[in-house]
Amino acid sequence: IRIQFYRDGNPVDMALNSIWDNYLIENLSGDTSPGVNDIEWINNSTVRFYFSGMSNNEYPEAQPDPAVLYRLTIIGGDVGIEDSLGNKLNENFVFLFKEN
Repeated sequence: IRIQFYRDGNPVDMALNSIWDNYLIENLSGDTSPGVNDIEWINNSTVRFYFSGMSNNEYPEAQPDPAVLYRLTIIGGDVGIEDSLGNKLNENFVFLFKEN
């Protein structure tokens, strides 16, 4: 998953180290949540997450029905991710997705 951060319609440089403890990935079906293999900054405003242990990719021919729903949360607020000027993300950014 790739996320680009914007302010006022323009990409904003992020404090690159602020992402490491400020995300959460959950499997909403209640099974084991996937892990994050890697976090890569494509540039100073765009981050890419690589996941492992997702329910649907081990055996594609036996995918669950319906597809598993996941939630990625980027933590905001006082302890959350910040830009290069120290401005915090106002609130959590939540992204729901299904693996195909």
